[in-house]
Amino acid sequence: MPLLGGSLSVISVSHSSTSQFQSLSSTSTILNQPYSSTPTHYHTTSFCGVSLQEKRELQELNERFRDSIFNAAEADGTKVLEHELKVLKNNWGKETENIQKIYTEKLESLRLQLKASKTETSDLVAKYYDYDRKFADLERETCFCYFFSVERGFDASFSKDASVKTSELLKKPILCERLQDELRLLYQVWERNKKEWAILADIDSAVRNGEFWITYVYVRVCNIQEEYEKLISGYKEENESCLHLQLKEFMINISRNTTNVLT
Repeated sequence: MPLLGGSLSVISVSHSSTSQFQSLSSTSTILNQPYSSTPTHYHTTSFCGVSLQEKRELQELNERFRDSIFNAAEADGTKVLEHELKVLKNNWGKETENIQKIYTEKLESLRLQLKASKTETSDLVAKYYDYDRKFADLERETCFCYFFSVERGFDASFSKDASVKTSELLKKPILCERLQDELRLLYQVWERNKKEWAILADIDSAVRNGEFWITYVYVRVCNIQEEYEKLISGYKEENESCLHLQLKEFMINISRNTTNVLT
């Protein structure tokens, strides 16, 4: 029979038609050879009654038994790999759930901030149109004062001052256009940030480990949020301060012109 731990051993059996049991006892021997070697010679006394066909059959049996041993060893190794793969899948599932939880919480926070930013932007637009209407009213009032002063025959200095103020008022549409451009830029920034958030929403399908999420995606989201907040705050302060200053200046000029006209 074959022996493990070294070369395979095969019992050669004679198939003589005259006396099978006598041939078995006289021709039985052990062939100790490596797996890959092909028998080229045999001991004279061991194979004196064995035919070439029997030798070939014994060699085939030897090779089949060797393949069986290899298959069994390979099957045992496959079971170990399957167990390790199962453990890795379980661990990866837990890591994926943790990453998804962090991402979901952060995305919900960003959605709330986006909603607040939309509301704030709408308020700024409403304020802009309100200031625009006030500007139109002031412009009409200034024009009325100017024509009234011309009819009353005021001196050239007042006419010159009124002309300067009128020229300044005529320049205000340029300021309005600039404010509109700033609002459009603000809307473009908001659109860009919205696209970046959409990209972040797809990152979870490409994330391969939690460390990547913590070191890159989380930092990127925080940077986008910080940039957006700074930009909104800057535009808000600039627009409000500019409009308030212009409105204050218009009111002072109108009050001064009205006083001069009435006197």
